[in-house]
Amino acid sequence: MVGFVVMFFAFNYEQEWNWTTLEYAGFWTPIGMIRNLFFNGFHPTIPWLSFLLIGMIIGRFDMNNLVVRRRGFWGGLITALPAEVTSRLLIHGLSAEVSIADQEAIVAIFGTKPMPPMPLYILAGAGAASAIVAVFVEIGVRYGSQPWIRPWVATGQQALTLYVAHVVIGMGTLEAIGRLENQTLLFSLLASGVFFAVSVVFAYLWQCRFKRGPIEMLMRYLTEKRTAEPDPDANT
Repeated sequence: MVGFVVMFFAFNYEQEWNWTTLEYAGFWTPIGMIRNLFFNGFHPTIPWLSFLLIGMIIGRFDMNNLVVRRRGFWGGLITALPAEVTSRLLIHGLSAEVSIADQEAIVAIFGTKPMPPMPLYILAGAGAASAIVAVFVEIGVRYGSQPWIRPWVATGQQALTLYVAHVVIGMGTLEAIGRLENQTLLFSLLASGVFFAVSVVFAYLWQCRFKRGPIEMLMRYLTEKRTAEPDPDANT
C-alpha cells in the first residue's frame, strides 16, 4: 500500500488512459505493459499484491473455529467501516470551496474506489472481504449438509472458471450485441443477475459429473507434482 502511494505521487497515474472510453494507449508496447501491470492498470500488482498476502493470511486461519470466525467478522468490520467513514469525512471536509480539479484529486487520494487503489480502498476492501468470508464459512459450518447449499458450494469451488467466464462469455456477449457500454442500471442488474443464475446452475450440473471446474482441472493438471513413471527396463 505504501509503495503505491509513493508511486502515485512520483509518476503520472493517468498516463496512457482515456477515461471516457477506458482505452489504454500503448498497452502493447513493453513499457506500456509494464506500467499497466505494476502501476496503473485495472488491477496493478502494486498494491493488489497486498490483497493476495491478506488472503493468504486469512487462508491460514482455522475458520472451523468459532472464535476465529468471530474475530474475522468483527475484525473485518472494524477495519472496513472506519475506512469508509474516514474517506467520506475527508472528502467532504477537504472539498469545500476548492476547484473542481482539486476536488477530483481529493477524491482520488482519499476515496475508496478501485482506481486509483489508495490505502483506504485496500483497507475497506480487505476488511469487507474478511467479514464476508467469516459469514459464509459460518453458513457452511451450520448448513453444509443441507441439499440447498450444494449449488452454492459448487459455485464457490469453481470461482476461477466463473471469473474467466464473466469476462470472456458474459462481457464478450454484451460487447458482441452492442450492450456493454452506456446501459441503464436496470439493464446492468438484469444482465449480471442472468449471468449469476446461469453460473450457479452450470457449476452445480458440472460438479455432478466432475470433481473440479474446467479451468480448475487445467490448473491442477499443470501444477500438480507428478511421480515419473517407472522404466520397465530399469531392472533388466
